[in-house]
Amino acid sequence: MSQTEQIKPAAIEQSANVDKNVQRLSSAHLIVDFAKSAVQTGLISPLWNGAAGAIVFGHLPKVSIVDSESARTSPAEAMAQTLGAAAGLAADAVILSKVHALFFRGAATEAVAHFRYGGQKSFSPSLLSESLSSNHSLSLLAKDSEALAGEAPAEKMGDPFAVQGTSLARIQRHIANEARPAAKYIARVISENDVTMIGEFHNRRGPSPHRLLGVEALSELPPGSTLAVEFPASFKPIFDEFNAAEPGTDFNLSSPLVKSLSQQRALKFLQVLPHDNPEILDLWKSVRDRGSRVVPIDADFDTYGGHYASSTRERTLSEQLIALHREDVSKPVVAWSGNFHGARANLRDFESFAKQLAQAPEFASGRSKLSTIYSQIAESETKSQPLYAVANRLNEPLAFPTFRSKPEAEQPFASVGILPPGEARTTGMNVKLGDYDHVVMYPPATAEQTRAFFRKQFDNSDLVEDRFRHWK
Repeated sequence: MSQTEQIKPAAIEQSANVDKNVQRLSSAHLIVDFAKSAVQTGLISPLWNGAAGAIVFGHLPKVSIVDSESARTSPAEAMAQTLGAAAGLAADAVILSKVHALFFRGAATEAVAHFRYGGQKSFSPSLLSESLSSNHSLSLLAKDSEALAGEAPAEKMGDPFAVQGTSLARIQRHIANEARPAAKYIARVISENDVTMIGEFHNRRGPSPHRLLGVEALSELPPGSTLAVEFPASFKPIFDEFNAAEPGTDFNLSSPLVKSLSQQRALKFLQVLPHDNPEILDLWKSVRDRGSRVVPIDADFDTYGGHYASSTRERTLSEQLIALHREDVSKPVVAWSGNFHGARANLRDFESFAKQLAQAPEFASGRSKLSTIYSQIAESETKSQPLYAVANRLNEPLAFPTFRSKPEAEQPFASVGILPPGEARTTGMNVKLGDYDHVVMYPPATAEQTRAFFRKQFDNSDLVEDRFRHWK
């Protein structure tokens, strides 16, 4: 073989390696072009060249890291820069959607909840008519029947309860068969039991139809009855003054008793109650004005660190409520507290208020009767809760039994959690609707209820400033 023939394969191989290196360099160059274009479009142009420049009236130098000259001569680089710009715009869209969700939480939260539960508003017309056929006096799910007519069946859109061992259709049938107007239903439950625990969702960003209906439901309490509430038992002297006051009056927050408790951190919640929770104060005043008393039974704030449930808090609530019942077993006692406290279940590694109460001798033996009620409102703060999917379609407040005492196969709510499964696992609060005796559900607050809530908050807005003065 000649020397020239030996050199040819080596030259060919060297040329191929050069081509590979050029190709590798070219690919890397295109990736850099893509990244620069994305950063330019997504960050530099809107923030530095746009917003920052506007703030200083255009006195900032324009910045560009994109090689626009190379794009004119290289179609590949032009394409890379175009794709990078598209990626930058997409990133901006995501960021803007997050900002929009922060400031316009209502619509955004609804969209997230709708996606998370697989189309929770997608009740099919067939299920709708089936649920209404057995009890036409109830307007269950009737509000949007026309709007639903063109939607896909619920089973195709997804069932928010399927992952919890039951179905939307079964829950709809149960409610349509068993539900009754809520105010009279709650009043009847109270009249049939010695102690009734009524749960609520502590919302402060809008009206609570549950508290508003509570005024009517508790209006039939016989004089001398007791409404137990979630404030420290050490506040009893303040509540005694409130109970003895003239009808229609609020707490006297400037009394010597209040000043003597000024170091108690929970006092701040009482001081701003007319602003933050005007409806709960109206409920208390209504009960007092009809001849019953309002009594605080909670643990001191400092003993449980403000957690919504702790072993110390649940034990204190239970002991205080049993003591109130034993004072006069002939008078009903109603405990109005957060929903979790009323579940006959374990909360993480300790027993709930209701479970401990049920184990007291008089209740365990059947000498005294205990009943628990879970409430579900259809306000924005509860949209992540599975039962919201049903409550949001009501026309009127409805209440119904859970059949907790029946075999589990006959309990439609035995496996339905009050929290989404993921949140229940994270918090350790794996509470089921079947841990309660009854459920009451509310449609969204009316426009008038919303106006009244914010009108009262505005009228009491001076308390927002007063709270800082009180707590110094």
